[in-house]
Order: sequence, then C-alpha cells, then structure tokens
Amino acid sequence: MYVLGFYCIIIFKFTLLSIVIHAEKLKSTDATRDIEIEKRNCYFNDEQDELKMFNQFSQKGCMFECLWQQALDRCGCVPWKYPRPDGISVNTCNPAGNYCWQFVLENGERLLNCSCPYDCIKTSYPYFTNQQELKATDCVSIVNISSGCLCQ
Repeated sequence: MYVLGFYCIIIFKFTLLSIVIHAEKLKSTDATRDIEIEKRNCYFNDEQDELKMFNQFSQKGCMFECLWQQALDRCGCVPWKYPRPDGISVNTCNPAGNYCWQFVLENGERLLNCSCPYDCIKTSYPYFTNQQELKATDCVSIVNISSGCLCQ
C-alpha cells in the first residue's frame, strides 16, 4: 500500500480534519490466465462477455448490472437517469417506481444474490479521515508531516 497523500485542513473555526489517501494495486500474473476462470474466481478486464452495459469486466460493473436487473425485476421500470442496455425496451419510472429503485439499491443484502467474480487486476484508493476538535490555544498553524498533522 502506497500513501498518495496526507492532508490537514482546518474546517470551521476549531476543527482539524486529517485525510490519508492510499493506493492499492492487485495484479495477477499472466500465468493466471491459464487457470480456468471457475478455479481462479477472477476475470481479467478483457475476458468478459456477460456484461451488457460495460465493454470491460470489473466486479463493480458486474454488481451494478446485477442490482440493476434486480431493481428492474422488482419495480418494472428504470428511472430516466439510469442507463439502459442496447436492445432492451423498458418503461421509465414514475415517482413510485423511482422510490422502488431507491429502496432496492439501498438494500445491500440484494448483492448476496449476485455472483460476480473478483477482478484479476484492480487498483483502489482507500482513504481514512479523522476529525479533531481544537481549543483556541491549541494551534496557531498546521503543518503536514509524514506521520500526521503538527500543531504549532
């Protein structure tokens, strides 16, 4: 894991917000391609032919399409702001249908019904935040150092 940045910001009058951003990269070797997909349980981004809305495979894209299909099945419509795969004709949601979609998308348990393999190559950027209340006498200025924020 690589630290991309560490930032200290004073928000409001006496609140210190610290933000740490990391980069994580997972990369399978080319030899992994020789293993059957069912055994390795991951797809390279150029190996997909199942996704309808994405040209390249990603686990997040697969989960989005799975949830999209579950919401369509349950609600019978698609909100105007959501994509529609080519060749699929569906009704646009009225306000009740939009509420139905919101309910389905916010119900994370539905993802348990999705069988989306992992990505064989993946880059992610996890971040961590910390908020600390300061007294008027705690700091005159804030300095970023490699291990955190330093009050002066």
